[in-house]
Amino acid sequence: MSEQGLIKTEYLHPGRTLPLVVQPAVDGLNLVAWAASNREFIEKHLLRYGGILFRNFNGQSIAEFEQFTRTISGDLLEYTYRSTPRTRVEGRIYTSTEYPADQAIPLHNENAYASTWPMKIWFFSVAVAQKGGETPIADSRKVFARIDPAIRKRFGEKKVMYVRNYRTGLDLSWQDVFQTEDRTAVE
Repeated sequence: MSEQGLIKTEYLHPGRTLPLVVQPAVDGLNLVAWAASNREFIEKHLLRYGGILFRNFNGQSIAEFEQFTRTISGDLLEYTYRSTPRTRVEGRIYTSTEYPADQAIPLHNENAYASTWPMKIWFFSVAVAQKGGETPIADSRKVFARIDPAIRKRFGEKKVMYVRNYRTGLDLSWQDVFQTEDRTAVE
């Protein structure tokens, strides 16, 4: 059986291609080993569909998840210039944003405000939520294409400037964001 014959693909929702769902077609398939042999398949399908949901593979530990992400992405980024409260789980694996259940996070491009951002973003569910727990996703390429070309041109000419105010509540303090108490280091 071919390496790709070890998996089956489908869509999560009829008529929507994001994300592509990849599942094992045989029992006991190790995702890390399969991914190491099929990086070209993964990259091609990520580019085509915008996201892949790997589901029902063996290996359910944080260490295996980190090994899988490194197999595809290489070295992972630290969570620097933080924007929301998260906790380091292990290595360079962090929790998702730790907001109360009644709060929502608008769609965004991860770390778009930073000078270095991830080329891929990974999510791993240790415990599946019994209710809710959804992570809405969108294909930024399609969102961008829907913006009037004249407006896209203006953004290109004017560039982008982020202004952020640090306050108590859901936000992080500047000390947490920059991981220092030294104001001159932040300046």
